[in-house]
Amino acid sequence: MIEPSELRRSFDSVADLYEDARPTYPDALYEALIAATELTASSRVMEIGCAMGKATLPLARRGCRTTCVEPGPALAAAARHNLRAFPDITVRQARFEDLPPDQFEPFDLVFAATAWHWIDPSQRYRQAWQLLRPGGYLAFWSATHTFPPTERR
Repeated sequence: MIEPSELRRSFDSVADLYEDARPTYPDALYEALIAATELTASSRVMEIGCAMGKATLPLARRGCRTTCVEPGPALAAAARHNLRAFPDITVRQARFEDLPPDQFEPFDLVFAATAWHWIDPSQRYRQAWQLLRPGGYLAFWSATHTFPPTERR
């Protein structure tokens, strides 16, 4: 059986293929997120596990100042490349659990698009809470993969 930490690192080893394999999220998801959190162009956002930046783009296009955290060096480099047109986007190559909260201004939103389950369960909520402003929001969602019945093992 593959250890979760090894599986988490495996995405970085296929960074060049990940862009095409990972689907985008529907616009309605972002509209609901913005409506619920009242994000504006001046909002400060942190994305956990940004990979290539697919979930980052819709908020970047709306002007949100975003700090992306990506543990994989190849994925972080690809995200920097993909998001280079947005000067208010910063990509940090680090594990979310290792970020020192006192090095950041508080965020209006901390979110993870299909990455929350990779974060150490004993640290993820406390870490997010320490990074959020009072009244800030934590959001996470998942996109699960399905296989035809003939391919199940």
